Amino acid sequence: MIKFVEVKEVPICQKKNLQNYLEEFMNMNIKVARVEFDELDYKNIDAAAAAFNNSAKRGGFPITVTRRNGELYLINRDI
Repeated sequence: MIKFVEVKEVPICQKKNLQNYLEEFMNMNIKVARVEFDELDYKNIDAAAAAFNNSAKRGGFPITVTRRNGELYLINRDI
């Protein structure tokens, strides 16, 4: 059964500016970093990995995003 609920307005989705985080990672001049996040940031590791991967590709960053043992890692391919 479909139901409609009245709301005042459509909530604004707060986008994270991952480009800034990726630039920060590149400026750290390290090869590999683990990304720490919680469920307020991303629903799960797959969503976080997809977001970081898409942002890295769009920004032209030489970064590989990978998952191991339930953790998310960024790899700087320039080092």
